[in-house]
Amino acid sequence: KIRELYRGGMLGQSSVVLLSPYMVSFNLRLHMQGLAMAVYSVERSPHVFSVVGFAVEDEAHVTYWPVRRVRRGHWKLMYSDYPTGYEAYVADGDREQRAGCFGGDATSGSRVYRTPVLMDLLDDVQAATDASWLVDLDLALQSRVGDPAFTCVFGSYFREEDYARYASLSTSLAKKWQVEVARFFPDGPLITNCWLSENITAFLNFTYSHGLTLPYCYRAALHEAFRELGDWWL
Repeated sequence: KIRELYRGGMLGQSSVVLLSPYMVSFNLRLHMQGLAMAVYSVERSPHVFSVVGFAVEDEAHVTYWPVRRVRRGHWKLMYSDYPTGYEAYVADGDREQRAGCFGGDATSGSRVYRTPVLMDLLDDVQAATDASWLVDLDLALQSRVGDPAFTCVFGSYFREEDYARYASLSTSLAKKWQVEVARFFPDGPLITNCWLSENITAFLNFTYSHGLTLPYCYRAALHEAFRELGDWWL
């Protein structure tokens, strides 16, 4: 749908505002300043900001920090907190309305993109009925663009649930990013999708031809088998 709007000339040529489907409430009067400042930051400093998110609180008015580190490798996808809370810092705005912007690999579900960046990312992002498409956007930004996702503190909080808590490791997402296990938020459970390990011939051919390690689920099964063998032997 976003692509159709863009082709029809109905999107901003410089920036696009995405509001999270997991927003609890939205007050235009309350949030307009934050949205306007985010758009201004993206349009004024395109060499710095590819995407800008917001400070957030959940339905119970509990604030949480959306800046996350995203690591993918060895068939694993992990969202975690930074030891310092962020990877990069930019003081944006003029003296009267200065905002602290904190960079990482992921930000809030509501965010403002530079339009060319979003259009480039959407060429490779798959539609989903849950929050997997936002995860897909995070990974695409990291792998294709390489720019930080900034979270800027503009004064008011956006009320929305953490989108990562509504993501799933679908087969399409797992295959696309070559993962079999994911943790989408720091204290979340490990979610597995053994799409490759379930087919021994396929994963042996795949890992050999791509020079990859054995898939996560297969290694976990081997570990469990050796543990049970050890328990039986002892």
